[in-house]
Amino acid sequence: MVFSGPGLDERLLASLREATGEYLSGSLLSQRLRVSPGFIHQEVSELRKQGYEIEGHPHLGYRLISSPDLLLSQEIRHGLQTATMARRVLSYRRVRSTNEVALQIAHNGAPEGTLVVAESQTAGKGRLGKTWYSPPGVGLWFSLVLRPHMESSKVFQLAICGALAVAEALYQRTHLPVRVKWPNDVLIRGKKLAGVLTETQADGDLVQLVILGIGINVNQGVDDFPEDLRDKATSVRAELGRSISRLNLLQDVLMEFEERYQKFQERGLTPFLERWRQLSWILNRRVRVQVGGRWFSGLAVDIEDTGALVLEEASGKRQRLLAGDVSFQ
Repeated sequence: MVFSGPGLDERLLASLREATGEYLSGSLLSQRLRVSPGFIHQEVSELRKQGYEIEGHPHLGYRLISSPDLLLSQEIRHGLQTATMARRVLSYRRVRSTNEVALQIAHNGAPEGTLVVAESQTAGKGRLGKTWYSPPGVGLWFSLVLRPHMESSKVFQLAICGALAVAEALYQRTHLPVRVKWPNDVLIRGKKLAGVLTETQADGDLVQLVILGIGINVNQGVDDFPEDLRDKATSVRAELGRSISRLNLLQDVLMEFEERYQKFQERGLTPFLERWRQLSWILNRRVRVQVGGRWFSGLAVDIEDTGALVLEEASGKRQRLLAGDVSFQ
């Protein structure tokens, strides 16, 4: 697989955007983009099929009227201020799982930061083998190809960074009372809004590849969730009372994650622990944690720089847990 720069569609859209609603003649676009007028006409037709409203005039040329509410690669990259994340984007209408696609293209040489995003997933992945409900057009379902230099035992810490990036992006854009639930969930008022999943390939103790998958419930209505999820899950729209731009939120998350990813590779989790504690939904609460077939109960007292949850049992003994599924007593 070859990963190239912006295609003709993105370059054409960039020119139309720069014109800020004014017409650009076919001949000018042809000269600027170094293609024939016929190619310009064909590309305009393709963009219209994708949902772009482009007005054509026989004497004046073309002008961009509006863009679709779709997570298209050219829209995601437009205005995105990242150095690595989503500089390459693969956008799909529907996939089984963005993590599956990301893993496949990573094996074919996709560079670090490559983004796979879909309007819907038919078999979206959650933690512990669970399925993530991913209906079309209302959420953010995406995965990033990462190639960090780290030990495989520390990969789960990337999920902590990802959850915090999602929480910060949501708070900055909506000011909703977002909270993080160790190790990888984002909640509002105790209901799940977003989750992060990491899948890893390693050579011995050294990581070769990490796929970081993120799912965020954005514009679902309360009744859009299946009945068995309505008391457990929520969305930005359900909490805010209105829909927001999925595209803007995705760009926010990508920028927040890139900043944390860079710091994480230099200093681990240390720079983020204080903010994590501030946003934690479980600290100073009594919880139960399932780790495989074992259960631990006690007071969640801290998260360490290793990412471990510190649980104080009734006996006073402290357990340090590196993974598990948390529920409340």
